[in-house]
Amino acid sequence: MDYEKQIEENSKKNEVLLNDFENSMMNEKLTNKTIMNHVFNVDLFINDFLNYYEATAAEEGIEHIDDFLSDWFIRKTMWSSESSVKQNITSLKKFYKFMMGEGLISKDKYDYMIKLIKDTKDFWISTVNEYNNEEDADDYLLDDDFDDMFDDELMAEMEEDAYESFFKEVKELGVLKPWNWLDDTDVFGIHQVETDEDYFICVIGGAGESYGIIVYEELSGLKSYIKQLNGEFDDPIEVFNILEAVVIHYDKKSYLDSVDIEMIKKSGVAFKGKNFWPMVRVYEPGYLPDMIETYDMSEMAELLEIVKDMVVLFKNEPKRLTDLDDDQIYIREASFAGTFKDTKKTYEELFISESNEISVPVYINELELKRVEKSCKRTLDIWELDSFYHIEPVQNNEDEIPFFPAMILAVNIDNGMILGQNLTHPDTQGEDFQRYVLKMISELKVLPKKVNMRNEELIKTVLPIFDSMKIEIVPKNKLEIIPDIKRDLFKSKG
Repeated sequence: MDYEKQIEENSKKNEVLLNDFENSMMNEKLTNKTIMNHVFNVDLFINDFLNYYEATAAEEGIEHIDDFLSDWFIRKTMWSSESSVKQNITSLKKFYKFMMGEGLISKDKYDYMIKLIKDTKDFWISTVNEYNNEEDADDYLLDDDFDDMFDDELMAEMEEDAYESFFKEVKELGVLKPWNWLDDTDVFGIHQVETDEDYFICVIGGAGESYGIIVYEELSGLKSYIKQLNGEFDDPIEVFNILEAVVIHYDKKSYLDSVDIEMIKKSGVAFKGKNFWPMVRVYEPGYLPDMIETYDMSEMAELLEIVKDMVVLFKNEPKRLTDLDDDQIYIREASFAGTFKDTKKTYEELFISESNEISVPVYINELELKRVEKSCKRTLDIWELDSFYHIEPVQNNEDEIPFFPAMILAVNIDNGMILGQNLTHPDTQGEDFQRYVLKMISELKVLPKKVNMRNEELIKTVLPIFDSMKIEIVPKNKLEIIPDIKRDLFKSKG
């Protein structure tokens, strides 16, 4: 098929997609201006950009979002700005979530896009700001149609829609005060059927100290909850470094900072009273807590609407939770159409599905492993190996979210000697730790008989190395020496 025919075929398919996408947003009761802007943004991406260099179907567009927002959109449109980049992120995320719900793209593709946005959005924003600072804005004169489409008022209205829907749900949930009948061990789940996304929720405030709700995303978030519940840390200061969740706290207005107050004002939702002002933070392991992004608010609002129904259900029918076995969790399977099915699953059932999908990237080739192994002497030594996040945040540049360096530490149990330690960025710790462990073994010129480890993720990371060298990994609930070293380290930095 030649280029022109491919474009024509794509355009016909895209017209149907855009119509269905528009109808889905009408069902969400978004304003006409907001819907128009989302449709325009997606239309530009799937009809103009994806067909610019070669004819590319909308289903394959996720792979090209980085090129679009880091280059093409900035150079080819006269309205590119930090605000318009953020709005395009919102529109594309909404569009591809719609496509996943329709079965047109896989969850793996959607998850890839979410990670891409998380990892790259700061770069896109800094790039467009640098580009616009170099350009003379007076060189461009927009016609009336473009001026109407992309004026600041419309951009502000789109943001206000997201803020209003989110904080409206936050307020209504706070009014219910679910902490009066639920506590932080009453975890329940929500499975979004069309997108195959999982959320796990617990209510805090049963002790009467701090009120709110925690939303753990996916099984990785649930694992962070279990780690806290089981006390899987050596120092209380580590608790927030392993948390992977969105946390909504209701507190005194005086405890909120200026950004929190500004977000609430922008929403137009009124909050009054003692301990009723919401403070929302997104926690990710290895990073300082951050504000929730505008493009995540609509999704979170939909989720909180389901949460409200479920906490009321548990108030009226407490046996739904109390009759569960200790290893069971109550889950609602919800669809976009508003239908749902309530079920219960064991933690084992949840994590079995994840373990079947686990694949550990190997960054070291077989020849390198064999070379190091041959150069080392086998011993009866037993090592401890652990990884954790340092407590002092680092920020490499002003556009970057401050992060806590990931640290790996190796100790000889027989003499307590530190064999090696290394700091790296949270996003690259898998590859960096593999390479460091091999480098450490190569420099020590010895192979231990056993290595005691507690960190499940680190075990998966170094397993290819130790398996190849026939070094036994011994999983432990608690290590002997490293916890004391960590506490001394944290105390010296505290």
